[in-house]
Amino acid sequence: MITMLKNFFTVILIGVLMSSNTVKSLESQWQGTDEVKLRLISPIKNTDKKDELIVGLEYALSEGWKTYWKSPGAGGFSQTIKYENSENIENIEILWPTPIPFSILGLNSLGYQNEVVFPVRTKIIDAYEPLNFNLDIHLLVCKDICIPVDVNLELMIPSGQKAEFTEHLNIIEKFVSLSPLQSAQTFDLMIDQVILHKVDDNSILEIEIEKNDPFTNPQIFIDNDMGLPVVLPQIEFNENKKRLNAKFFYEDAHFDLENNYLNIHLSDSPIVYEQIVEFKLKEDSDSIFNNYKFINIVFISLLAGLILNLMPCVLPILSLKLISVIKFTGSEKKLIRRGFISISLGILSSYMLLALVMLALRYSGHQVGWGIQFQQPMFLMFISVVLLFFSLNLFDLFQIKNLNLNTLNKSNDKNNLTTEFFYGFFATLMATPCSAPFVGTAITFAFTQEAIILLTVFFLMGFGMATPYFVVSIFPSTINFLPKPGSWMIWVKRIMALLLLATLIWVYSILANHFNSLFIFISLILAVVVFLLMVLNFFKKIPKGTFALSVLFIICFYFFLPSIMNFYKFSSSSNDNWVEFNEDQIETMLGEDKIIFVDITADWCVTCQYNKRNVINTKEIQELFQKNGIIQVKGDWTLPDQKIEIFLNRYNKFGIPFNIMYSKSKPEGVVFSELLTKKSIKQAVDRVKNNK
Repeated sequence: MITMLKNFFTVILIGVLMSSNTVKSLESQWQGTDEVKLRLISPIKNTDKKDELIVGLEYALSEGWKTYWKSPGAGGFSQTIKYENSENIENIEILWPTPIPFSILGLNSLGYQNEVVFPVRTKIIDAYEPLNFNLDIHLLVCKDICIPVDVNLELMIPSGQKAEFTEHLNIIEKFVSLSPLQSAQTFDLMIDQVILHKVDDNSILEIEIEKNDPFTNPQIFIDNDMGLPVVLPQIEFNENKKRLNAKFFYEDAHFDLENNYLNIHLSDSPIVYEQIVEFKLKEDSDSIFNNYKFINIVFISLLAGLILNLMPCVLPILSLKLISVIKFTGSEKKLIRRGFISISLGILSSYMLLALVMLALRYSGHQVGWGIQFQQPMFLMFISVVLLFFSLNLFDLFQIKNLNLNTLNKSNDKNNLTTEFFYGFFATLMATPCSAPFVGTAITFAFTQEAIILLTVFFLMGFGMATPYFVVSIFPSTINFLPKPGSWMIWVKRIMALLLLATLIWVYSILANHFNSLFIFISLILAVVVFLLMVLNFFKKIPKGTFALSVLFIICFYFFLPSIMNFYKFSSSSNDNWVEFNEDQIETMLGEDKIIFVDITADWCVTCQYNKRNVINTKEIQELFQKNGIIQVKGDWTLPDQKIEIFLNRYNKFGIPFNIMYSKSKPEGVVFSELLTKKSIKQAVDRVKNNK
C-alpha cells in the first residue's frame, strides 16, 4: 500500500497501458551555468487527457556545488519558480525530496548535491489541449562562494490519448518516492506532541512520534518561515523502537510565539511524511535543560578519555609512556612540570586536530567515524614509518635533535619539550582504533550535534586522556615514587623496542587488506635496509650525508610504491562459521524465524579482536550459538564500506565494535555495549527467544 502511495503516478497514469515498447524522451534543453544546469523532463509523451500531471525539474550540479531545500536555514535561499507565461496550466506545486545536511561558509544548511529531480505537480486547465511550460527559475548554488542563477525553461507536451512512457519515468518516480505524502493514517503514524521549552535565550523543541512498526533510520527536519538555524536532533527510542523522542537544541534563536506552527518533515524509508503541527510553549522547563544529556556527556567524555589510557589499543605505545615517565624521576620539579604539561598539550592538540578533520569530512559530505583513518593505506604507511623509527631510536641506533626518546639526563630534558608534545600527539593516533567504554556514547553524541558541540566533546575526551599528566604536573613530587633511572633502563628500552616492532607487524597485517603479499614483502625488505643503514651510521661506516639521503630516498620510495607498481588487493579467506554481511539477507532470515548475531568488526579494531578472542569465539558461546541455531553475520569494516556505514548510522553509531542480535520477535534488535561479556550474550539470547 505504501509503495502504491509513494508512486504518485498511480493517480496520474491510472488506466494507462503500455501500448508501445518504444521508450522515447521528452525534455527541454539544459540551461544554466558551469556550476549547475537545469531542464524539464516528462514521464509521458502526451497529456493522456489527464487534468493533473507530474513532470520533473532536473538539476545537474558540478562536483562540490549544492543548492537549497525549501527551509535552508541561515545563509541561503530556496528556488522560486514563476509560471505566469505558461499556457494551459492552472497551478504548479513543487514537491521537495528529503534533503541532506551540509555546511557552507561555516553555516549549517539543508539541500542537495550532484543530481536531484524536483517533482512538479501540475494542474491542467484543459485536458484536451497541449501543455506549454515557460518557467522562470531563480536559485542559489554554493561551494566556496554562493552564486545566484536565473534560468528559463520551456517544454511543450502535446495532447493525446494512450500516452507512452519516456525514459524519464523511473527517475521521476524515484524522486516522487523521496518526497512527502500527506497520509499519516496509511503509515499508522502519529506526531504525538510538539513542545517548545524556553529558558532565557535557549530553546529546546521536543517532538514525540509514534508508529506501529519500529523505526529504522529516521531523519527529521524542521520546515519553518522563522529563519531558525539548521540543527540536527538528538533522537532517542523506546525499547521496541516504535516511539521516538527528538530534541532540537537552539541557542539565541527567535521563535514566533504568535504563529506557533511548524512543518515536520520525517523520512524513514520507505516513509517520507510531512505534517504541519502546532507547538506548545513551556517556560518553566529548567529541568529539561539541567537533565539534558550534555551535562552527562561532559563526565562521559572525560571518563572515556581517561579509560583510553588503559585500553589494549594504547598498549603498543607503552614503551613511549613508560620511558617518558621514568626519565623524569629525580628531576627538578620545574622540569617535571614542563615535561608533563607538554605531553598533555600534545594530547589535547591531537584531539582538536582530529575534531577539525572530522568536521571537514562531514561538511564535505563524507562519512565520519572513530578510527576510520585506519581504513586508509597512506595513514597506515605513515604509522609504520613512525613505529620503525621509534623502535630504532630505542635501540640507540639514531638520534634526532629535539626528537630523542632516549635522553635521560636533566640538561638535555630541558630542551626536549618537543619530544613530549609529539609523544602525546602520537598517543592519541594510536588510541583511535579503540572503542573503550563510554567512547561510543561520547562520539555518537558529538557526531550528531553542531560543530561547537563536536569540538567540545573531543576537547573533553582529550582532557580526560591527558588528566594523569596534568595531575603529575600539578603534584610533581608523585614522580618520585617511580624507580630511579639506571642501567636497568637499557634492558627495558630494548624490550619496549621489540614491542614497537611487534606493533609494526600488526600494522603490516592491516596493510595486507589493501595490498598483496608482495607489497608487504617489499616493505619488510625496505625496513631491514633502513635498519642496516642505521647500524652502519652508528658505527660511522657511512658518511652522514649519504646516510640521510639514503634513508630519505627509501621513505619516498615506500610512499610512492603503490602508485609506481601494480599491487592487487589482498582477498581474505572466508570463515565457515560466519555469513557475510548483507542487510537484505538479514531481513530474509528474520522472515524465516532465525536468530541472527551481527558483528561489525575490523582488523585494525583492537577491541573487536579482544571481543572475538575472549567472548565470541570461545567454546561456551559457540556452543550456545549452535544449540540455538544462531546465525553469525560478520561485517568487515577494515576497508571503507558504504553499506556498513549506513547500517551503523541507522543505530547512531560512528565507531566499532558494534554487535546486535535479531529475531522475529525482536526485529529492532538487542544492541550490545562495546566490550562484550558472555553474560550479556546469554541474556540477549534469552530476550530474543522469549521476547522479553
